[in-house]
Amino acid sequence: MSKRVDFEKITQSKNGLNAQFIFYNDHLKYEARGGDGDISFIVAYQNLTANKRTIRVRKQIFLLASIAFWALGGASAFTDVFDNQIPYAGLCLLLIAVVLTCVYFFKQFNITALPSARGQLSILHDKQHDKILDRLMAKRKSTLLRQFQHTNYSGKPQIRAQALQWLMENEVISETEYRAMLKEAPASKSQHISVDLKNNNRGLH
Repeated sequence: MSKRVDFEKITQSKNGLNAQFIFYNDHLKYEARGGDGDISFIVAYQNLTANKRTIRVRKQIFLLASIAFWALGGASAFTDVFDNQIPYAGLCLLLIAVVLTCVYFFKQFNITALPSARGQLSILHDKQHDKILDRLMAKRKSTLLRQFQHTNYSGKPQIRAQALQWLMENEVISETEYRAMLKEAPASKSQHISVDLKNNNRGLH
């Protein structure tokens, strides 16, 4: 019998950029396709960062096309005027240049850039944006907290405090959570063993 693999897929598409986020239990598969080429990688949630930033994106092809039409239109208009002719062709080319320039400056969109150990995640600002970002940060937090809780800090209060400070500085936990967890005494190794034995004994009866 094959093992069931649970995952959730969220897709985004805007202005020629297509992104796909596939959430598995312990890692994310990210795929993106756009003007900069195709990107695909897998990253564990603990290797995400919280250093997100908003980037404004414009389509460079409109800028390049507008520059070309400005040059062609200007040259054509100058030639016609120099030859004492009405510059119909030049004016048409310049009008196209104006339209392309307006498209370049006004047809823009924002993305949230989220770095990871494997590459940058680009989250489009659309109706799925907050859901994706919240899901990523929640997965990151639960994974890192689980690693912290499963680490035995018995007899190592200083190392435990340093780990908690790292979690707070890297925006895994809030300052309030940090202070509350700092006051908690870590369970001793013998306590972990006794709990495990109790659980095992329950399974035998």
